Amino acid sequence: MIELRGVAKRYGETVALHPTDLAVARGETVALLGTSGGGKSTVLRTVLRLVLPDTGTVTVDGTTVSDATAEAVRRQTGYVIQGGGLFPHLTARDNAGLLPRHL
Repeated sequence: MIELRGVAKRYGETVALHPTDLAVARGETVALLGTSGGGKSTVLRTVLRLVLPDTGTVTVDGTTVSDATAEAVRRQTGYVIQGGGLFPHLTARDNAGLLPRHL
């Protein structure tokens, strides 16, 4: 399970992510939809602790994601960046099939 509780992020005066609560059960598929700058990538980056949230906590399978646990979480996670991270000769389904299915 991936859980965010009150996770928020600002860059100066710019709000990248308003306080957010989210729970995704193991095996559940979730799509984050929204406009550019709406916080979708920030949510994913905070789960992997590539970005430190200003407030809130992130847990993965009951473990709070921290500096000490982030590497282990990252090793279990498939993360494809927008655009250049996909193989252009494959369909979206084929690209997704290359990702680990641990979470």
